[in-house]
Amino acid sequence: MTSQFFKDFGDKTQESLAPLVKFNELLSASMQDMFKAQMAATKRYSEMTMEQVKAATEIRDVESLQSFFQKQLGAYEAFNEQFMADLKAMSDAGIKFKSDVESIINPVQGGDEQDEKSTTKAKAKTGKTAS
Repeated sequence: MTSQFFKDFGDKTQESLAPLVKFNELLSASMQDMFKAQMAATKRYSEMTMEQVKAATEIRDVESLQSFFQKQLGAYEAFNEQFMADLKAMSDAGIKFKSDVESIINPVQGGDEQDEKSTTKAKAKTGKTAS
């Protein structure tokens, strides 16, 4: 009797903590993905900056200065495009995280639809109608 009580208690505890465990796993994976994305972005921005520093060190006269400034517009556009792509990727990751958290918090919504479909199929097989 006592062993059954503890077994039931352990099962209920594990069942009640399952959403918290899922949330912690999701949070950890999300943080790792964001960290990797930020590190990759930092690397790209560092490379872009080093290219600009290198280009600036090659300025020797007025013509090379003019050329440098003309190339800055293209560099700025490339930086802006990359920055917007990185923002979109982080935004998409945030939306996915929110969706995943909602599915952990409200698992009943998806389950209710499945239960309703199963009940409808079962009633159709037995010939009973919904009242």
